[in-house]
Amino acid sequence: MTAQHTAIDHEAYADEVIERWGQDAYDRSATWWTSLGESGRADFMAESSALGEAWNAAAADSLSVESENIRDLVIRHAAWITRAWGGVVPTREQLVGLADMYVADPRFAANYGGEAGATFVRNAIVRWAV
Repeated sequence: MTAQHTAIDHEAYADEVIERWGQDAYDRSATWWTSLGESGRADFMAESSALGEAWNAAAADSLSVESENIRDLVIRHAAWITRAWGGVVPTREQLVGLADMYVADPRFAANYGGEAGATFVRNAIVRWAV
């Protein structure tokens, strides 16, 4: 698993987040991250790592994106995003947009074993996101 799944320097991406999604999005994210406390951040990162490992294993096992196991993984992924967004449930469009970013941005793709793994995640999200 990459360093992105084991530790987050939340402020490292502040400028990029503000440029892409605005100051309010960054402020909400920073408030949420700080409110977790040390234990909450550790729990979130543990789930982040476990989720990444599950995606990587599913891709390595060549599971079909049509399988119920993958559907369950997409549901779990969406719940993780909801948590990361401070309880805001992402729309299908938002989840697919994130999945597209996983493929387009090598920093995200690295979390899923590279472009092929990120493409697998995106295809699964496109298939199952609601």
